[in-house]
Amino acid sequence: MTTIQKTITIPKDHRVNIELSLPESLPAGAADMVVTISPRRRKHPKTPLANLAGSLADSEGLKGDIVALVRQWRDEW
Repeated sequence: MTTIQKTITIPKDHRVNIELSLPESLPAGAADMVVTISPRRRKHPKTPLANLAGSLADSEGLKGDIVALVRQWRDEW
């Protein structure tokens, strides 16, 4: 079995023509070919802000009077 890796860009119409040059070590004749696609992850995935709602609700740093805490942070600047 031989593994060949190519980096491609998938176009909007999702049609790709791939030309491969196979190593001479592979014998001529019938062979099975398997194509596996591994999409690359974005460096900074876009997360909807709604997914973050309530995530700090149990935070120790935000306990108590939130207005006083924000004023304290503001006065520190």
